[in-house]
Amino acid sequence: MLPTSFLRRVSRRFVAGSLFVLLFAACSSQADDVIMERSSKPLDEVLFDLEFAASTRNFVITGRTQFGEALESRGVETLPGATVVQMCDLDLVTTLLEAKPDLIRYMPCRVAVYPDGDEVVASSLRVPENNGDKQADEAARRLNATMHAIIREGVE
Repeated sequence: MLPTSFLRRVSRRFVAGSLFVLLFAACSSQADDVIMERSSKPLDEVLFDLEFAASTRNFVITGRTQFGEALESRGVETLPGATVVQMCDLDLVTTLLEAKPDLIRYMPCRVAVYPDGDEVVASSLRVPENNGDKQADEAARRLNATMHAIIREGVE
């Protein structure tokens, strides 16, 4: 049987490594797959402004996952304050999903906000815009444009 302290260290490294791999995969995606903006504002201000920008566009905040706190509670200080905000505009998403139900895997829309050196990054995955259905493609374009506007306003 392995000592508990050893298992905790391995667990912390696994969590930190897994998060790094996920962020690396997101950052190494093609530019068309990710909406990303950077800011010199403090992380808390970016989060506040992001949520405000979403609410002014009929988006409802459906959740907030504070990965930074969870990591810090395990002794990992890789991404202090890292947060994922989940949001949804039910009218726009209804149009999208009526045309292409399998796009539900992109819902709710998520914006990752995390520190990167002296900057704060806010990024989201784009919903594919070439789905073979005109209604779904148009709804995806509108959703992506709105998400980009929300992110831009959050970081400005």
